[in-house]
Amino acid sequence: MENNFDTAKAICEEYCEELECEPYTESISVKVKRKYFSELYNRVQNLNYVCQSISLHSGQNSVVDAMFLYLDLSEFDMFDGDDKDDWWKKDN
Repeated sequence: MENNFDTAKAICEEYCEELECEPYTESISVKVKRKYFSELYNRVQNLNYVCQSISLHSGQNSVVDAMFLYLDLSEFDMFDGDDKDDWWKKDN
């Protein structure tokens, strides 16, 4: 995890009005003003967090509810350069 959870949590704390964290699942639920959401999303995305759910509450101060989950890219062998499972790419 390389401390991504703690770093992502700290970033979210900078932007969010409300924050709920679940260390076991490495998920972070936030309520953030709409104008800050794009920047927040880009920063946590750099730490391999993906947006699992999102909803917008309109009004004078639009608020976004979102949940971010950590995605461990090492779990996908396609990123390891392992071609043995790519049999369908090879010519017969």
